[in-house]
Amino acid sequence: MITRSSQEVLSPVPNSSDQGCGLNGGGRRKRKRSGFHNAKTASPDLECRGSKEPNAFQELFAVPAPPAPKVLCRRTGNVSQRCNAVTSRAWAPGRGGWMEPVGHGPALNQTQGPWPLCLVGAKDDCPSTSRPKATKRHRKARLEKLYVKGPLLGKGGYGSVYAGTRKSDGMQVAIKYVSKAQAEEELDIPGQEGPLPLEVALMKQVNVAPQCPYIMQLLEWFDQPSRYIMVLERPEPCQDLIAFCQDRGGTMSEGLARQVMVQLLRALNHCSERGVLHRDVKPENLLIQTDSQHVKLFDFGCGDLLKNTAYKDFAGTLEYTPPEWFLHRQYLAGPATVWSVGITLYNLICGFLPFSTIRETIKGRVRFTKGLSPECRQLIRWCLSTKAADRPTMEQIQLHPWLL
Repeated sequence: MITRSSQEVLSPVPNSSDQGCGLNGGGRRKRKRSGFHNAKTASPDLECRGSKEPNAFQELFAVPAPPAPKVLCRRTGNVSQRCNAVTSRAWAPGRGGWMEPVGHGPALNQTQGPWPLCLVGAKDDCPSTSRPKATKRHRKARLEKLYVKGPLLGKGGYGSVYAGTRKSDGMQVAIKYVSKAQAEEELDIPGQEGPLPLEVALMKQVNVAPQCPYIMQLLEWFDQPSRYIMVLERPEPCQDLIAFCQDRGGTMSEGLARQVMVQLLRALNHCSERGVLHRDVKPENLLIQTDSQHVKLFDFGCGDLLKNTAYKDFAGTLEYTPPEWFLHRQYLAGPATVWSVGITLYNLICGFLPFSTIRETIKGRVRFTKGLSPECRQLIRWCLSTKAADRPTMEQIQLHPWLL
């Protein structure tokens, strides 16, 4: 049976060399994950290594990149604490308990990042400066004037997701409510008059035209004093990949997994071109239309702006975390994303996670179920190389024989 992640978000452990990284004393923090799920069923710097020459795949799907964000504005608080989460059901751990982190190691090589950081104070009751200021009653009235709110799709500690219908044309949407108390960070992006909530800003950045059909679209958003509301497209009929596999025997065929991976790689390429790191790639964050097998990546609540330097904070899902985080408390966007792609592919095809403890993750011994092709095994092992420098680049994955 395909395995849902345990939704644990690991915070950094204290380290005198990590000043200014928002450390909070170490250990694990459980965070419910943001998402858009069926209530009934309970990076990346992709060019940080390797050749920059375009290949046939890139030329076929290349799109012009918009202006890069100039300033990253963070509200006070830890990056590892900011997953503005909405979920619909309790998810079981992988295949066993996760042990505590193991020590520190040497730092990764770093290069100069493209965007400066700018700290801003918390302003939880301020309206968005990208639209005229309105009272809460008027903002609520505007939402209700445009949309009919339907049944609850999912609910978590920080908000809820409802089905909805746009009155003007009957379009099916998802209406996501997120508490500002738990989603404090903001980003400044081109074309906006002021900072936006992190998830809103990242989705606006990846949705800059031309849009990507493999990423869920943000239709609009509303700002209220204690929360913000995102209106998202809602393809029908759809399931997340975990529910999809569970309804079909627990695993996915190599042929269908290949189709899913091609679409996921295109979505991640688009994120890279837009300067966005998703940072939480996993089957739960991929929707599939059950009639067409069309896939969409969603949930940017743990994302960040793309940079060439090592990330020294972590937001994401523990079972999809690369070993360099546990060893060094830092990681590069590209190799970390490739690792999560490898874990995702393994989970879809084998029906469970490859590692059940941090020590297993660090050792990196991958065991497969019977019947997998040699090409598929080789690709997964390559993506799950314990040394970040040994993993393929996204370009190399796209040209792998298993995907051609």
